[in-house]
Amino acid sequence: MNAFDFIVTVAIGSVFGQALTAKSVALAEALVAFGLLVAIQYMVTWIQIRWPFFSRVVTSPPSLLYFRGKFIDESMRRQRVTKSEVQTTVRKKKFGSLDEVETVVLESGGDSLSSGLSRMG
Repeated sequence: MNAFDFIVTVAIGSVFGQALTAKSVALAEALVAFGLLVAIQYMVTWIQIRWPFFSRVVTSPPSLLYFRGKFIDESMRRQRVTKSEVQTTVRKKKFGSLDEVETVVLESGGDSLSSGLSRMG
């Protein structure tokens, strides 16, 4: 799930939340909003598949944040990730410290760095 998918998911939840709780929102309005969000999501996905440039705009490529004992400061600045966030993610994935990790890669899957961790050795 990329950032755009996440935004659409939250927006759909908001639309249905409003439809269920607000008396001023008609069911037809909620259905139109839902249909519009689904159509936009479909169009963005369709365009991403056909034009790689657009895919790079919507989904960022993986970024190397840590490699063999050294933080990649330029990449961390560009991705707005702090050293403590990297260390927290490493601990959450049951590594004792960064000494046990060879690389940390930030990927656009929305899983907080986890898919990019690789063990030393």
